Amino acid sequence: MNVSPWRQEAATTVSPWKQEAATTASPWKQEAATTASPWEQEAGDDCIALGAGGGDDCIALGAGSGACIALGAGSGACIALEAGGGDDCIALEAGGGDDCIALEPGGGNDCIALGAGGGDDCIALEAGGGDDIALEAGGGDDCIALGAGGGDDCIALGAGGGDDCIALEAGGGDDCIALGAGGGDDCIALGAGGGDDCIALGAGSGACIALGAGSGACIALEAGGGDDCIALEPGGGDDCIALEAGGGDDCIALEAGGGDDCIALGAGGGDDCIALGAGGGDDCIALEAGGGDDCIALEPGGGDCIALEAGGGDDIALEAGGGDDCIALGAGGGDDCIALGAGGGDDCIALEAGGGDDCIALGAGGGDDCIALGAGGGDDCIALGAGSGACIALGAGSGACIALEAGGGDDCIALEPGGGDDCIALEAGGGDNCIALEAGGGDDCIALGAGGGDDCIALGAGGGDDCIALEAGGGDDCIALEPGGGDDCIALEAGGGDDCIALEAGGGDDCIALGAGGGDDCIALEAGGSDDCIALGAGSGACIALEAGGGDDCIALEAGGGDDCIALEPGGGDDCIALGAGGGDDCIALEAGGSDDCIALGAGGSDDCIALGAGSGACIALEAGGGDDCIALEAGGGDDCIALEPGGGDDCIALGAGGGDDCIALGAGGGDDCLALEAGGSDDCIALGAGGSDDCIALEAGGHRPEKAGSGV
Repeated sequence: MNVSPWRQEAATTVSPWKQEAATTASPWKQEAATTASPWEQEAGDDCIALGAGGGDDCIALGAGSGACIALGAGSGACIALEAGGGDDCIALEAGGGDDCIALEPGGGNDCIALGAGGGDDCIALEAGGGDDIALEAGGGDDCIALGAGGGDDCIALGAGGGDDCIALEAGGGDDCIALGAGGGDDCIALGAGGGDDCIALGAGSGACIALGAGSGACIALEAGGGDDCIALEPGGGDDCIALEAGGGDDCIALEAGGGDDCIALGAGGGDDCIALGAGGGDDCIALEAGGGDDCIALEPGGGDCIALEAGGGDDIALEAGGGDDCIALGAGGGDDCIALGAGGGDDCIALEAGGGDDCIALGAGGGDDCIALGAGGGDDCIALGAGSGACIALGAGSGACIALEAGGGDDCIALEPGGGDDCIALEAGGGDNCIALEAGGGDDCIALGAGGGDDCIALGAGGGDDCIALEAGGGDDCIALEPGGGDDCIALEAGGGDDCIALEAGGGDDCIALGAGGGDDCIALEAGGSDDCIALGAGSGACIALEAGGGDDCIALEAGGGDDCIALEPGGGDDCIALGAGGGDDCIALEAGGSDDCIALGAGGSDDCIALGAGSGACIALEAGGGDDCIALEAGGGDDCIALEPGGGDDCIALGAGGGDDCIALGAGGGDDCLALEAGGSDDCIALGAGGSDDCIALEAGGHRPEKAGSGV
């Protein structure tokens, strides 16, 4: 009769599993034996099979050519295998106890299989030259430790409810770790090796993955509700981290190597963080943000890319490097911030704003940089440091602030604002700069610092009080303002170029101030119904054209050495023109309206000219210089007054008849002066101071009262 080795009741042969009486010695306990020990094995293929029982079982196998150990489930088990050169296999169907498997491998391909049980299980494998596999843990706190070998190693753990741990000290092969999701806090640690390594972790309550540097790595984490962490110290290979976030606070840290690295984080409810250290490759970070406060930190290497689809939290993407960098941020409801410390490459930041207050800051670099901000409901801010060239485009939001410290390149700012108060500040560099603002309902402000290029500012009409300030440099600058109903202001501190200001006035009180510069400057104001003001500092030459509205308009020009020109087509208000003396040939032309107008011209050394069209009343005061000056007044129904304090030139005053009481006063000068009065029906007055030359008065009589002084008439 052949008796089963699993259960012995009656037998003529002795069972190796249970010894009652035997003539031969037991292989487990040697007292006296005539046969050799089973530990001093020859080179055969060995097999041990142990059925499950209620006790704590132990199997120990010394090294041989190959071994197979199978252990059924019991209360607890311990398996120790010192492997030889063969292919070894350990299979344990775990029970409720705490199980332990230890394999010191040889040169073969080794395999450990552990079925899940309720205990705390442990597998320790010191890898050899073959392909080593350790898999399947259970409901307790499980641990797998795999020492380095030269083969391609793989660890697969079907996680249970416990806190699981996998540790792999990688060798030269391509290693793989796979951990299924469980309810515990799981941990995977992979030491650096020469191969391309891979870690895959299913969703659990929390996870931690640490990967040492190798030739290349791939980490995939399907996160659960816990706080997850991935840390990768890469080598020279192309690394990839993919995290599908859960409800916890997730963290990914990659210290980049020489390869092209990629980090992808799916949306979750927690506060997520991605940190990428500098490497030589082209790196990419993609974050689909959830409801938490997310953070991306990139220490630049080559050409980097960050893509963030924002969620409800505060999303941050910062620090790019020497390559061509790109940051893209999708709209979310939070207050978003992008800070890019630019390097030498061409950098790009794109933000599709949501309802929060957004901020973009780009540090100076040597490349051509670009910032694009889509419209949102918040107060947005863009700050750009000096670089070789920059482009900023901002869609309409509730309010916006743009600050650009320009470099040597050609810079451009375009703002399509919303209803908020907008502000653009550009500290210009050597390039040609352009600012375009299509104004909304808020109070808008544009400030442009002096630079060497040809600068341009364009402001579209809005309902707010707008302000433009330009500190001009050596280039030809231009300001164009299409205002709305607010009180608008333009201030230009002119430089050496030919500057131009054009204002199409709205319903507010508008003001233009142009500081003196070396160029030929021009101001054009198409006035509205309010009180407008133009002030121009002395330059080489200036031109002011004002089409006045119903308000009281004022033009003040401090003339320089150039030929200046002021043309005023007034409206119904009381208008005023004041021209300070300069060295050029100056001209003032006023087409009178229905109000009382005033022109004042300071003395200069050149030939000056004042022409005033008929209005209700006019006042002209000319402090003449050494040139030949001319005043022509076509009087209206008001009381007109012309006062000329002449200089050494030949001066001329012509006054057309009107219905008012007119007055001409000419002080004595050294030139041959001429007064011509076409009198009306009122009482007119001419006063001529004596000079050393031949003066002339021509009077077409009305009711008049002439007075003369001089050497001859």
